[in-house]
Amino acid sequence: MSDGIDDKSKSDTIDGLNYAKEVVAQRVNLPHRFENIFKDIEIISGGNGNIVCRYTIPKNLSNTHGSLHGGIIASLVDAVSTWGLSTATKHHRHISVDLSVSYMRKAELGETITIEGKTVKLGGRVAFLTATLFDKNQKIIATGKHTKLILENKL
Repeated sequence: MSDGIDDKSKSDTIDGLNYAKEVVAQRVNLPHRFENIFKDIEIISGGNGNIVCRYTIPKNLSNTHGSLHGGIIASLVDAVSTWGLSTATKHHRHISVDLSVSYMRKAELGETITIEGKTVKLGGRVAFLTATLFDKNQKIIATGKHTKLILENKL
């Protein structure tokens, strides 16, 4: 299926940029959540299990080489893929069971990058997600795979 979401799940899917922005705002504006380091992220598009964000890398997220820290890239994979999934699962909670990241090039501090989060497959209990980070020239910085367990209880 082109959108990565099977027909059974489509009836519960919420489309749209506004809902994606609402999902992200709920997460980045709370001081006790790790996502608050991404409070300046811009949501470009979203809905139906997918999201596209733009983020200008602040200087305080550097590694010892003066570029974006790999742990922050992994956090972006985690957060952005989860935000995309949240546009398809409405108020269901989900937890990570696997996360992997492949790093291909550095991201410069001050650079504006694009992050695409996609729901590849949404089953009854398990979701398979990807996230890809692009530099300003649309070259891939990193790719990530993220598997999440969908919990039965809702938020």
